[in-house]
Amino acid sequence: MTHFKITHEFATDPATYWKVFLSEGYNVDLYERIGVKERTVLSRSEDDVSARWTVRIVPKRDLPGFLKKIVGGDLGYTEISTLDKVKNVIDVTIEPTLMKERTKIKARYTLTPLGAGRLARTFEGDITVDMPLVGRKVEAAVLEDVEKSYNVAAQVTTEWLARGGA
Repeated sequence: MTHFKITHEFATDPATYWKVFLSEGYNVDLYERIGVKERTVLSRSEDDVSARWTVRIVPKRDLPGFLKKIVGGDLGYTEISTLDKVKNVIDVTIEPTLMKERTKIKARYTLTPLGAGRLARTFEGDITVDMPLVGRKVEAAVLEDVEKSYNVAAQVTTEWLARGGA
């Protein structure tokens, strides 16, 4: 198991952040810049206190060479998310299309107000790949990809907030 924690700060409040984060325009821009060739919203519901969505993602990039030799097939995943607007958290489960039965990715996406119109966005969780000899290497590759994506997401989010949001 590999534990991770990725934090970025933004000049905004939680309500404005969620307004941007949940807007379709932002998501289209974000996933294009992350390098996604397919983003399909499988389900979505929202009310005053929560939002739930399931999205299938297929990135443009390919699997790392060592992993491609082991598993073959298309790289992709389904992300199942539940937002608690009161607590400012999203619980996330990511189910890869490959090695689904051997891979567990669970995380929590949290907004923490820092005062003076600033907040920290933290994505923290665990990646477990149950494969003898290469599991840790696969976990490291997944984490590297997650970190790159969240750094791009931080840049996109900053730009959207600077333009006044959604």
